[in-house]
Amino acid sequence: REGKFVEALLSTNKRANADGVITGVFCFLQIASSELQQALKVQRATEKVAIAKLKELAYIRQEIKNPLCGITFTRQLLEDTDLSDDQKQFLDTSAVCEQQLQKVLNDMDLESIEDG
Repeated sequence: REGKFVEALLSTNKRANADGVITGVFCFLQIASSELQQALKVQRATEKVAIAKLKELAYIRQEIKNPLCGITFTRQLLEDTDLSDDQKQFLDTSAVCEQQLQKVLNDMDLESIEDG
């Protein structure tokens, strides 16, 4: 139509004889209404936004996870040294905080961020 691309829906069904042997195919091509075309455009745009958000979320997770691994490693090294009781308490607190952060990272998903 007028040299423009249009969205179309293609439906197909097999054509079989009495023995069940496929002898052909029925094809139905339906040009989508302007409303359906608009809905498809909105759907594609929404999908692109969702993919971009997921990529950003994955990046943020990784950016938090790397330093957290460094903190965990350092704490584990310190646990093998001679520490006072207060220092041991600080390391225990640090371990609990690390576990909480790790749980947040593991449980992080797009829906929870969008919901607040």
